[in-house]
Amino acid sequence: MKHTLFGVVLASVPLIVGSAIAQVATPPPGPRPEPAPYVPPPPAPKPVAQPPAQPQPNQPRMGGNDPLNPESLRGKLPPLKWRSLAQIDPETGLIQQYSDPLDIAALKPNPSVAQSRVPEIMPVLAGRRYRMEQIVIDNLDFALQVDDGLLDTINLTDPNSMKVITDKVTPLVPPKSITMELFDRGVLSRIQKDFNLEIMKDYQNYMMQELSKVHGDAGLTEFMKFIMEESVKEARIAFDGMLMEATWRMDEVLAKAALSDVAGLDQLRAISGSASDTLEKRKADVAKIKQIWKPWSLEQKQVFLRAVEDTREDPHFPPIPMIDATPEGTEDRTGDLQIEMNRRTPGAPPGSGG
Repeated sequence: MKHTLFGVVLASVPLIVGSAIAQVATPPPGPRPEPAPYVPPPPAPKPVAQPPAQPQPNQPRMGGNDPLNPESLRGKLPPLKWRSLAQIDPETGLIQQYSDPLDIAALKPNPSVAQSRVPEIMPVLAGRRYRMEQIVIDNLDFALQVDDGLLDTINLTDPNSMKVITDKVTPLVPPKSITMELFDRGVLSRIQKDFNLEIMKDYQNYMMQELSKVHGDAGLTEFMKFIMEESVKEARIAFDGMLMEATWRMDEVLAKAALSDVAGLDQLRAISGSASDTLEKRKADVAKIKQIWKPWSLEQKQVFLRAVEDTREDPHFPPIPMIDATPEGTEDRTGDLQIEMNRRTPGAPPGSGG
């Protein structure tokens, strides 16, 4: 009887435990709430293009060369720094401009050209100046129009006007740039040539940006004027150079030209200059000559300019200033360079070989 009762009790234990567990178990969850509707995040703000910072006069623009950039000429050049030509003029707040052709101005910051290269450069420049003088004399009518402000009449919206200007300017443009002539003659290496081209391109890009900013819709016209002025700069320098040189020996020039019946001879003889004159005096003397000879015929003016050449010790050897190729901020270690250019026999213009 005991065994039977114990079995019944033991058999009922799982039922009691199960019933107790069932009573304390968590009830099944109810229906899930609806998820919150998806709200997309606000779009990222569009980046605002910031204009390039304009350096202060005491913070020069610097150019550099990225050897890892295959899309640029810089990727083919040594990674050297150079001072950009596009420096800000502290008086005007605009990019400074140069009286020399850009090719010459670029030689100074060119990190691959030293002052020791100048003795090879100068004879080529002298020969080039003589050839430019012939271009000016042969096309003096166009040179005079450019000097009187022809390029100020540029109008890109008038194709006929542009053609007239281009037809007059083209004869005054040398067949190749100074940089390319120095390279073709073996005076500049490929790297030196490419640095010069890159420095010039950097300056032109900055000028284009500035002219667009200053002149708005007329910026393209102003940039075209800038480019055309650069293209005839050598011709204008050669023209003014001959007039300036005439003041050094005016009596001799007038006697050689045999111009006895032209107006203003006494006024011309009163103009006396020298190679040591200041830039301001040279400009003033040249302006006087241009004013005095206005009544002259084109042929008389051409005779005068040829007399300037013929009264030189060597007609093919025009006086030109020595260039400075020492980069700003560096020291030229070649010493005080005194250059005695080899005199060439008459009939053989310097830099005419090669």
